[in-house]
Amino acid sequence: MDIEEHPAILDMRRRPWTVAFYSFRGGVGRTTLAVSTALNLRNAFLLDFDLEAPGIDEFEDFKPVVPAQKGLIEYVSDYLDTGIAPRLGDYVYRNDLPTMRAGRRDEKHRLFLTQIDWNRFYSKEDGYLFFENLKVGVRKEYGSEFMLVDSRTGLTDIGSICTGHLADAVVLVFQPTTAHEQGLVDMVSAIRAREKREERPIPRLYVASKVRRTFENKDDPEVVKLVKALVYRCEDNGEVCDEPAGSRIEGRPDYEDPWDVDATVPSLHYIRNRDRVERNYLPDAFVTRYDEYNPTLLSEEYGFVAHWAGKSRESVEAWISSQPPPLPPHLLSPESGQDK
Repeated sequence: MDIEEHPAILDMRRRPWTVAFYSFRGGVGRTTLAVSTALNLRNAFLLDFDLEAPGIDEFEDFKPVVPAQKGLIEYVSDYLDTGIAPRLGDYVYRNDLPTMRAGRRDEKHRLFLTQIDWNRFYSKEDGYLFFENLKVGVRKEYGSEFMLVDSRTGLTDIGSICTGHLADAVVLVFQPTTAHEQGLVDMVSAIRAREKREERPIPRLYVASKVRRTFENKDDPEVVKLVKALVYRCEDNGEVCDEPAGSRIEGRPDYEDPWDVDATVPSLHYIRNRDRVERNYLPDAFVTRYDEYNPTLLSEEYGFVAHWAGKSRESVEAWISSQPPPLPPHLLSPESGQDK
């Protein structure tokens, strides 16, 4: 079947391709990566779902013009008050790209965080349909081909919503330390379970952040070994192993052409330290100038993630179009759903 006529793909395109940015712990550059990826993609919508520690609206290009600008918390609250999903206009602002911040960060924001029960929201308040409606609205009202979601850290209800419902693909940002390991393994296990449940690939890009480099400007081999061991463990049912099962892991620096990726295969990418000297010996003003005078230092690193986000959609659409079409309803048993 032609990919442009496939019903599942046509249905997918009614929504933006949604990429969740997740990290088990903070301080790894997850939000910075999401914002930079959005700027590289251009045709993107940014959603800040890190309700406890929001950060997207702290970036200069994404500061709301009106300080009291509503966001996701007000959007959910107004829906719960009225039983009607509001139109997006009052909750989205646009500087460079359309953005829905986490919320106003006022007393009502803090009260919401103490009272919201996301399990009840899904089971009693049609939470699934609410967020599906949001996605369709983003595509319809803003024409955004991509929605990038900044998720909360840890193993939480919000993390489960972002990676277990909203996301079509997931960017997992981590540092290669034991403090990140088990949480990442547990989250990926849930994502892989979702793959089996929904019978479709959920593309995953592992981003090893703040990778240490040697004075010869090469990746530290010991750090690279730790990175790969962690990723392999995530993709091999939590088992500790030095090599992947088969060839499940692709990515830099193993690709001959790192930009030519099949995103249905879990991929690995490195983001290096911005400088190769310890920052505690440098004043902040010097570091700022250093970054300003070296604008290409991170452009390839962030540009690759934007490229991968686009490839993840292309790869899943190609995978869907390669699958045999479902049997017509009259050939299925109403009792079992199996073919007669």
